[in-house]
Amino acid sequence: MDIIYIVGILSGILYIIFDFIYDSISYYVILKPIPIWTLSVYCTSRRNYMLAVGLIFGALGDIFLIYEGEFYFQMGLFLFLIGHILYFIYFFNRVNFNKQGFFISLVMFLFALGVSYVIFQNLPTNLLLPVGMYIFVITMMGF
Repeated sequence: MDIIYIVGILSGILYIIFDFIYDSISYYVILKPIPIWTLSVYCTSRRNYMLAVGLIFGALGDIFLIYEGEFYFQMGLFLFLIGHILYFIYFFNRVNFNKQGFFISLVMFLFALGVSYVIFQNLPTNLLLPVGMYIFVITMMGF
């Protein structure tokens, strides 16, 4: 398992360094998802399969967001959405609800409403539903 840690950390460092030096899509596609994939391998070794698959969807979403255009944006958003739904399911089964958690969730909900209001002001009509769903799922995962 040590090699997984080394690969994940090294690829993350290389990604940060190359981001300052080069402006090339090729290293983004190769280096950016590797730390997440190594984390997914770690989660699989711990039998956290739902979390591992959610991470894979997130890494794929990162790859789609590298490219420009509405199709790539929507696909990236959709892949992140699936990943966050899987995160929500994973964490929901492991949480205990209490008053403090309820208060924090209420603050998060109000913050999400405020952010949504600001974002929706300048968002094209065809993106209102996908972005709204994404904000909703992230907020639910935070709960």
